[in-house]
Amino acid sequence: MAPEVTGESVSWGVRWVWGVVGLFLLVWTVFEAVKHAGLTVLFGVVGFLLPLVPGSAAVRRVALRVWVPLAVVVICSAIPGPPENSAAPFTFGIAWLTHIALQRAARGNGVRSS
Repeated sequence: MAPEVTGESVSWGVRWVWGVVGLFLLVWTVFEAVKHAGLTVLFGVVGFLLPLVPGSAAVRRVALRVWVPLAVVVICSAIPGPPENSAAPFTFGIAWLTHIALQRAARGNGVRSS
């Protein structure tokens, strides 16, 4: 017997976890922006708004994947040298992840593949 399909694509538990992760990332983004100031604030705002930019369906699918901003964060973390050199792009990636997590918590869905 097939499971019943409802209007929601994920459970409340999963949405709750995305919400907690999103709030954690939001606090982290604000912390990094205040700590480093300057361009880091701008990069944080742009990273948070990036998934809202209109574009084709393919561009939107890529912009809403978790692994893309996660790769930005990991690469920025691996850059040797003082943190000031990678603070702005790191904050950009964290802000982008924040947007994705909060959107998934609010809407209860991720990127659909079809």
